[in-house]
Amino acid sequence: MTWCLYELCENIEIQDKILEEINDKNTFNGEINYKNLKNMKYLESVLFETLRLHPSVPQMLRFAIKDILLPNGKDIIKKGQGVLVHNYLMGRRKKLYKNPFKFMPMR
Repeated sequence: MTWCLYELCENIEIQDKILEEINDKNTFNGEINYKNLKNMKYLESVLFETLRLHPSVPQMLRFAIKDILLPNGKDIIKKGQGVLVHNYLMGRRKKLYKNPFKFMPMR
């Protein structure tokens, strides 16, 4: 939540869009409750974008439960071998995201 608040402070226009979503009389009648919260799609996008740039788990270690042939067709991850997934770097890859360092909830 701290990173989300940081990003909102840095991006006032996004903060304004969240307020517009909350104040939309046709959708929420200006009231936030659990039922309405589930329908706040822009706020959800903001939270997902925050987690992309600032993951709560920066890296994970997983172990293969069976042999896995990698896409290159020659390398294999053998059963029991560990694989480190670096979420922090994945969220900043230029191959995956256009302009990866920019906070863009609607990407």
